[in-house]
Amino acid sequence: MIQWIKKLWNKESGGLTAAAIIIGVSSAGSRILGVVRDRVLASTFGAGYDLDVYYAAFRLPDTVYTLLIIGALSAGFIPVFSETIEKNGKEQAKKLVSQLLVIVGVLLLIAAVGIYFSAPFVLPLVFPAFKGEQMLRLIFLTRVMALSPFLLGLSSVAGGVLQVTKRYIAFALAPMLYNVGIIVAAVFFGNRFGIQAVAWGVIAGALAHAIIQLGTIYSMGFVGIERFRGHAIGLKQILRLMGPRILGLGVSQFSLTALLSLAAFTGTGSVSALQFATNLQSFPLGVFGLSLAMAAFPLLSKSYAKEDFQQFRQTFSSATRQIFLLIAVNWPSSFFYALKLCVSF
Repeated sequence: MIQWIKKLWNKESGGLTAAAIIIGVSSAGSRILGVVRDRVLASTFGAGYDLDVYYAAFRLPDTVYTLLIIGALSAGFIPVFSETIEKNGKEQAKKLVSQLLVIVGVLLLIAAVGIYFSAPFVLPLVFPAFKGEQMLRLIFLTRVMALSPFLLGLSSVAGGVLQVTKRYIAFALAPMLYNVGIIVAAVFFGNRFGIQAVAWGVIAGALAHAIIQLGTIYSMGFVGIERFRGHAIGLKQILRLMGPRILGLGVSQFSLTALLSLAAFTGTGSVSALQFATNLQSFPLGVFGLSLAMAAFPLLSKSYAKEDFQQFRQTFSSATRQIFLLIAVNWPSSFFYALKLCVSF
């Protein structure tokens, strides 16, 4: 039984459809857990004072994570890692991963320290509607969750390796464990310790997210002290590709933060309500769009690195057609559901 689980865990997934199914199912599971998480938080604390502060406290850590990690991985790491492993062999790819983990870890630790000490000065400017005790709690929760980008950042580098090497089981389970950590904290400790228990649940979930993916790539031999001699091939290219993507993501992060800041002026519970709506709105995108995109991106990168442009076109065409099919199948139900909501108001 143990050997079967180990074999399944390390098994390389097949083509685009198989990978998309695995990621899609896991994404659906994670999104459903996200809805459960929001429902648990709403039933435990209500859409009010505590949850407003909790969601506002996410903004600084989440912005750091989005700009430095999501931007870096989507723009640079996966295509460069694919090219390195194809053209320069597994040893150079291992060296690249090890060095990038160190760089990401150091940058995010510096960012965490920066968030911790800058929070009392930055947060009153970002959320001027919060005053007194509410602002003090916002600063405290932000400081608690400042460590989450560090854990999720290291985990995301590992997740990029798992995507390229088509080991999707650990990659699929990681976001589920993140949500489970928050849910468990809210259910078992929320009534006793209040909203700060949920903030520590974020750290617990992020730690589980990191352990499952880092442990998997460690077992695959992609992490080692001996990898630090000399610069890895592709490292500078990754850092160079980060810039444009960071600018694009910065706009979306600024927009969401501005909306939440304005919502705080409209009354207690407004920040929570807006965040709930944003999370629910992203459900279909995460299940259908992102699952195919995450499955296709490593395959496109690998085909391009091998200069197999026919395979590149086939993968791109297949992913595009499947996305259009999902849109065609799902838009009528989404439209009538939205119409029903509008009528009910």
